[in-house]
Amino acid sequence: ADGQDHLLGHLSLKDCETECLSKPDCEAMIWQDTRDGVRSTCRLRRNIVWSECTDGGGVFNMIVLHRGPWASSSSPPSSSAITTTMIAIHGSGTSTTAAPAPIWSQPGGWLTAAGTNCYTNVGAAAISSSMDPIEVRLSIEQCMDRCSMEPDCTAVLMQDTRDDHRPTCFLRRDVNIHYCSHDWSDFNMFLRPKGRVVKPRFGLEFRNHQWVTFPNVNCYPGRGADYVADGQDHL
Repeated sequence: ADGQDHLLGHLSLKDCETECLSKPDCEAMIWQDTRDGVRSTCRLRRNIVWSECTDGGGVFNMIVLHRGPWASSSSPPSSSAITTTMIAIHGSGTSTTAAPAPIWSQPGGWLTAAGTNCYTNVGAAAISSSMDPIEVRLSIEQCMDRCSMEPDCTAVLMQDTRDDHRPTCFLRRDVNIHYCSHDWSDFNMFLRPKGRVVKPRFGLEFRNHQWVTFPNVNCYPGRGADYVADGQDHL
């Protein structure tokens, strides 16, 4: 039945997106790094209240759906809303209210191209051979943090290795999604935000919907979101 907590099986991120798009009330996915290729990765969410969501424990990441054309005139949330909302998620105990802005426009979001692999001469270039991949297993958040430390890094390529030991993180520059390789089940691109509000770039402008990833964020009933549809526990 619809509306349960997770979709059975180790779905690719692209397949999880397809499930969300097929349900009119789906606003976001919670993507779990299961590290085993077996346990469920995909959870669908609606009625999101950003300020009530919680830390993802290093394994859960929220990927928000922006349906329809992207509004180029979208204004950023206020600086006070940015500050209080991020404090709420990272658990300081500060009392806050929801930011007066769409969920996808919260600070820290990375545009996402699921099932996409960008590499040297195919839509991107590596930052360096030592970061292709980084020779330790990193979470999505850890990989993004490494990218943020490199001035030339504009995106990260994450591989779902379906294990808990192989390297997962590749740092990229000079990205143009048009020229990347698509329809991969185990590679996903995450594009570094520029400024306070994420906007389509890197060749994503043509898409009629967008996905924005917020690493290490989890939302569920009682913590800022509802299950999609009938609210049961699992598929």
